[in-house]
Amino acid sequence: MAATSVSCASSRSASRAPVGDTLVVNAVPLVLIDGKLSLGPPRIEQVTGWRDGHGFLGEVCRDDVVSIHWGWACDVLGADQVTRLIGWTQRQLNIANDTL
Repeated sequence: MAATSVSCASSRSASRAPVGDTLVVNAVPLVLIDGKLSLGPPRIEQVTGWRDGHGFLGEVCRDDVVSIHWGWACDVLGADQVTRLIGWTQRQLNIANDTL
């Protein structure tokens, strides 16, 4: 699957630790299995949180859930936001899989 397809999809990740301008997260990747898109098991990744101390995020604590888009951590998500992101992501995967 092209890296661009994965990068443009908004996803959720549990924060592990900030490292300089990056954030170490447990990312939930988009995977292709038997010709169908699904969410894979979480994996450790580094994403951009800040550039020269500036970014979309304020303070991030361990286990905060953050949204990821194009390799950037964008927002710390509340429980309701996580639930909605999971629901809308699954809906879009179902639509995509109907066309594959």
